[in-house]
Amino acid sequence: NSGVPWWALMEVGGDHRLSDPETLAAMLKACIHSTNETGMKSIIELHDSRVIGIVPCGSSIVVRFGPAYIHRSAQRPGFDPGSVWAQDFDLIVEEAVLESGFTEIPCDLDGGSWWVGNDAFENIVPYPLDVQGDIRFSAANLIGERLVINGTRITVGPVGEARYVEQFPGNKSGSR
Repeated sequence: NSGVPWWALMEVGGDHRLSDPETLAAMLKACIHSTNETGMKSIIELHDSRVIGIVPCGSSIVVRFGPAYIHRSAQRPGFDPGSVWAQDFDLIVEEAVLESGFTEIPCDLDGGSWWVGNDAFENIVPYPLDVQGDIRFSAANLIGERLVINGTRITVGPVGEARYVEQFPGNKSGSR
């Protein structure tokens, strides 16, 4: 058992752009109890986010996003009406082992996943996030290269201020 609370575990659909009902349901499950400093539920969408650095820091690896796209909603981010923000973030994997990386940085992401034990999270990272266990973070850039980091803890921390991008009208039909 990974020790992750039941509400943070999910099965995910196959569409990494949050457009099929299974993926939206998985995202909802990840966010339902997660709120940030604004009081809104938030998720980071890996698709279309930009990696600006991969930095070793002691036994950790810091993946710097600049920016990442955040869906915020009082209800279910990426599904119910809310807003989209751009925010620089550091995703930190502790006791990290870099399995593969990108040849060029910065780079835009086509999508990504992370696992704790056998539990997979496709294209979304709940925010705030601080999870311990057998961690695997993977992201693909637009030319098909894959960043893969294994470790024992994953955390996400904001860098600077979030910038408003647009209102999100909601996604009642299951497609974005």
